[in-house]
Amino acid sequence: MTPTFAVNLAAVRSRDAELAARLEAASPASLVWTESKAGPLAAKLVNGDQSVQLASRYDPQAEAEKLTASIDYRKHGGIVLLGLALGYHAAHVAQKLRDGAILIVYEPDLTLLRAVLERIDHSNWLGRDDVILADEAIDRAALIRRVERHAATLTQGTVLITHPVARTRHGGKLKAFGQMVAEALSYCRTHVATALVNASRTYRNLALNLPHYVGGANTNALHELARGTPAVCV
Repeated sequence: MTPTFAVNLAAVRSRDAELAARLEAASPASLVWTESKAGPLAAKLVNGDQSVQLASRYDPQAEAEKLTASIDYRKHGGIVLLGLALGYHAAHVAQKLRDGAILIVYEPDLTLLRAVLERIDHSNWLGRDDVILADEAIDRAALIRRVERHAATLTQGTVLITHPVARTRHGGKLKAFGQMVAEALSYCRTHVATALVNASRTYRNLALNLPHYVGGANTNALHELARGTPAVCV
């Protein structure tokens, strides 16, 4: 285990112990690392005679900014990144994320995720409250549990950004996760609408009962009424 992976793993574990355990048990994918012309690391994924470039060999940061340029941080309360690659776009979005917004990063290839986290320190955003990292093991129920407390934020507007490498390698899985996100958003909208309706109904009921509260009998008559009598409190 590299020192970088240990730091990243601790950050993941602070938010999702089960994912951290899967990462720790996974074997890293075979990546060939190089230094880009701009400085940050670049890498390609090697699989037999085939290889896939995961980030620009010239300027990975500029590539990440271009990929996420369509995000309106004032409008979008939920940002979903489909595919991690080397994670530069996720780090960029996390840095610009406004207070109250939420970032969801989905990477179905656990071996790639392990290999990336062994070399690039993403711990500054992996352990944040407003970031959810998910792999292929997540299902609809688990996703809803993770996003439920962010329901009001997600209904303000959610955008999905797909990394080109992930689209090529895992198009079907990304489509399935996108559908899962859509179902979670539908649940969140219903949750928020129900809460708003129930809030108004609760206040109406309180107002209608107010005369009985004010003019009715109080609890003074019950004071010490059953003193000395055994009781069971449930």
